[in-house]
Amino acid sequence: MTKHRVVFLHPKRLVNAGSKIMRCDQLCDIARRYLGDRYDFEVRMQLPVRDKRAESDMCETLRDAIVIMIKGTAQVIGEEAVATLKPHARGLCVDYVDINMEENFLSLADVHIAPSIAGMRILRRLLASHKSTAPQASIAHLTHHADPRLEGLGPPKSDKLRVVYLGNPKNTLIPKSVKSKIEVLSYNRDREIGSVFKQLQGFNLHYAVRPPDQSSETTLSTTKPFTKGIVAAALGANVLASVDSDDALHYLGADYPFLLKSGDEASISKAMEKAVGLFGGPEWKNALQRMEYVRAISSPANIAHE
Repeated sequence: MTKHRVVFLHPKRLVNAGSKIMRCDQLCDIARRYLGDRYDFEVRMQLPVRDKRAESDMCETLRDAIVIMIKGTAQVIGEEAVATLKPHARGLCVDYVDINMEENFLSLADVHIAPSIAGMRILRRLLASHKSTAPQASIAHLTHHADPRLEGLGPPKSDKLRVVYLGNPKNTLIPKSVKSKIEVLSYNRDREIGSVFKQLQGFNLHYAVRPPDQSSETTLSTTKPFTKGIVAAALGANVLASVDSDDALHYLGADYPFLLKSGDEASISKAMEKAVGLFGGPEWKNALQRMEYVRAISSPANIAHE
């Protein structure tokens, strides 16, 4: 049986970016593991297409391949060159992870991929309002997975509440009143995140409260996958997040006990006190069952199925 090629395509500037590592390198590995008997998967870097020779080389390299482009790739190729590539490729897909969907909507794409449920809503609106040049254009949701290097690290073994924030401190809101109760694990570059993974084992509550300007679906049509919740689920921990964080309500439900209705200091302090009181009890364990659902839906096997 002839196997079709699937090429994850990224611009050079994103070679070390977290979005490229997860949505190209790691997705490629997951796909090979579960779908390698039917498809050949690869990751390729796309250089700018500045002349007809470069355009011809690109078309030949990607001939008859299903091409999945992440942010900035179409811009590097250029509108005319993308139009030239389209009849040579088996299909053109765009993964809108961490990108303004309205500004980067590619009318030529056969499949528009959303990394979040919130993104699906935006893409449906854009597909309805933009004139697509792909007659059978469709929208697909590809759940954001947890880093495969987290497998086997959970669940945490601690007899007291331990709270952690993983990521850039600029991307969270930690009031002074709770600062001493939350350990921040940061890293210098996206490729270095694996160096702190083992430290996550001892934490049973992941802090995922974003600043107000980053917390929800915006008019700029940019959404964030519920990555921190997915990481917490992969490690067998609960998550403290705001209800207006993209997809948090979808995955956790309105009755999840650590879902904030407001991200102000008083609400955050109250939620932290609540977590202390509920830790280890029936409500805490029920919340962990909800997180088990998140773990299953974002597992490599389910990602491959999607």
